[in-house]
Amino acid sequence: SGSGGVDVVQLMFIVSDGRLSDRESLRRLVRDAQEKRQLIAFILVDGVCSSKQNPNESRKSIFQVQKVEYLRSLFDQESSKPKLTVTPYMEGFPFPFYSVVQDVNSLPLILADALRQWFELVNTT
Repeated sequence: SGSGGVDVVQLMFIVSDGRLSDRESLRRLVRDAQEKRQLIAFILVDGVCSSKQNPNESRKSIFQVQKVEYLRSLFDQESSKPKLTVTPYMEGFPFPFYSVVQDVNSLPLILADALRQWFELVNTT
């Protein structure tokens, strides 16, 4: 532990396109990591940049993606079936610390900035 810093704090980067399944399990893993004094920084590389490199490949931005699910807690009054809901994909994203990168060339700067912010956090708490 450094002077005035947090005892044991680890920084973990996850770099992904952000398309995740089983968000509840991921939320539990994030909580477990926090209890172990690990900070997860999720770097989401948005699909827009890949379509610039290959014009034939069209992939929606993560901000255009919708999440469709049945909510068992809400029932349709007429059919008594779970209610179908459509929400923005990023709503309820399981990682509290994330950054969306739409230009891959800016990835080194974003990683450096996240690392700088982590050092500030460790040295001020």
